[in-house]
Amino acid sequence: MPADYRIHDLALEAAWAAKYASLGDKEAVRLVSSNVEDILGLPKSNDIVVWEDSPLEFGGTVALSFEASKNGELEVAACWPQEHDK
Repeated sequence: MPADYRIHDLALEAAWAAKYASLGDKEAVRLVSSNVEDILGLPKSNDIVVWEDSPLEFGGTVALSFEASKNGELEVAACWPQEHDK
């Protein structure tokens, strides 16, 4: 089981929290992104995630994600569909 399996549905959890706390979409996304770094005192990440459809709705999927390499440049971390999926 991957180490990050618990975060798989984090966006939907943010949507649930937003609904019951009357938050807007931007605030809900911040709950599971930049605010987590602030709350935990972590350095800001330069990672970027591009979603197909809304991350706060069922069916929204990550289309592309970039993560900062050791030299600070962004590199593709995941892309859907993968080349081998064609």
